[in-house]
Amino acid sequence: TATPIPRTLQFSLMGARDLSVISTPPPNRYPIQTEVHTFSEEVIADAINFEMSRNGQVFLVNNRIANLPELKAMILRHIPDCRIAIGHGQMEPAELEQIIFGFV
Repeated sequence: TATPIPRTLQFSLMGARDLSVISTPPPNRYPIQTEVHTFSEEVIADAINFEMSRNGQVFLVNNRIANLPELKAMILRHIPDCRIAIGHGQMEPAELEQIIFGFV
């Protein structure tokens, strides 16, 4: 697991940060489907297009902060009207929070 997740959980347990638990899904929520593929621009573009066609959201997880701008550019080449926000654990907490709230 990524470092910020256990640290955030620890802060919550100590009372230094609020923690929200969603114990039940929203009504009419489809179950989450997880798929694992080798890297493919076409697979990524197809998945994003599918979610956008049904007004869904996509969270793309990547293991390197350094190439996030390159990944964003690749997505925008395939889907120019896609709204993209980049967030990672090395950002200032207030900046990351603003990005997350802008997404939800």
